[in-house]
Amino acid sequence: MAGFFFAPTALFSRSNVQPLNALNSFLSPASMPRMSRRAYVWELRSALASPLALACIEVGVIGVIARKAFDASDLVITTIAATPAVA
Repeated sequence: MAGFFFAPTALFSRSNVQPLNALNSFLSPASMPRMSRRAYVWELRSALASPLALACIEVGVIGVIARKAFDASDLVITTIAATPAVA
């Protein structure tokens, strides 16, 4: 049973941390030109907050938006309404 658990050092080994450091340096505002850093920070914040905000909207509201804006069929509305139950 001892082999089932991971050692804490295995999670932070050099091979696991290097891709995270590369991603962090890629997404860092310091990697952007100085004049666009402020807008880039706002863009990152909105890109991270949008899925959370969308998840907070009720299924009924999304169904109405799909029906009115995209002229969705009854099958699509039913699928949208059933998605949270499946998850």
